[in-house]
Amino acid sequence: MLRQKNSFRFIKYLFLKYRFRKKHLKGTTAHKIFGEYLFDHDLWLPSKDGITKGIALGLFFGLLPIYGFQIISCIAIAILIRANLSATVLFTFITNPITAPAILISQYKFGKWIMGTSLWQSSPFCIDIPNSLISRGEPLLIGSSLSAILVAFCGYILSIICWDLINSVLRKAGSKAGVGPR
Repeated sequence: MLRQKNSFRFIKYLFLKYRFRKKHLKGTTAHKIFGEYLFDHDLWLPSKDGITKGIALGLFFGLLPIYGFQIISCIAIAILIRANLSATVLFTFITNPITAPAILISQYKFGKWIMGTSLWQSSPFCIDIPNSLISRGEPLLIGSSLSAILVAFCGYILSIICWDLINSVLRKAGSKAGVGPR
């Protein structure tokens, strides 16, 4: 038990030592763009609201095929809605060079499946133009947008459930050991 406490103290020490501080961010370009939003505690410290919003936002932008702009746009929106930046960036990496081809193929097939239903048959975008970039890109756009929304919503709900479950387990363990949560 003592070893576990010491390891948690060391992790906490490292986290607090190397985190961004106001004095590091004041006067930077990010401070000029985002203003005082940049210094919100939910952006930098773990909280239920910040982490759950960060997970949902990271999953949403991670599944959109805007490679090269995922992290930049995700960080900008995270600062504005006060989501945790660490969780946001971490979950943006759901699409990486290993997983991206499988995700893109499944999103394309999902988009084709959605467009094949009677709801999309009367759409003006469903004109069958051979060798057209629009006709090939539309299923990917629809599939990626809808899957990003669905996965982000599910990730948000699951992160709330997991946060509450972990907190209840930690409270029970702390009450048995005679130590309350700090």
